[in-house]
Amino acid sequence: MAKHILTLVKELSQMSKTRAPSNVNTVVELVHALPEELNKLEPEDFPADVQSEFVLVRNRVRGLSGKTRWDIGDFPRVAETASRLVTVLEKYQGRKEPVLRSLPFVKNAALRKLVERDLN
Repeated sequence: MAKHILTLVKELSQMSKTRAPSNVNTVVELVHALPEELNKLEPEDFPADVQSEFVLVRNRVRGLSGKTRWDIGDFPRVAETASRLVTVLEKYQGRKEPVLRSLPFVKNAALRKLVERDLN
């Protein structure tokens, strides 16, 4: 599951290290795409020794995605964050047990089945 995220983060790392003004839009686009993807992962998907680092770096990405003004001066922080995230994502193990979500409060059985399928 995390391979596509790792690909995005490696691209972000490379783009932010070059500090080229022409890369600002791509860096911003990548930073804005990452929180949604990282939210699909859980600390338990990683070895115990990197779980807290995953939480911290995911939180930093969320903070960066909230920025409204960008310039190449932001690139060193983005590059450092991307580097930390690459290190964590390379240790991704995945889920041993699938997370199953149940929605008993949805009364329509067909709708509940559809939504539960999409969530799981």
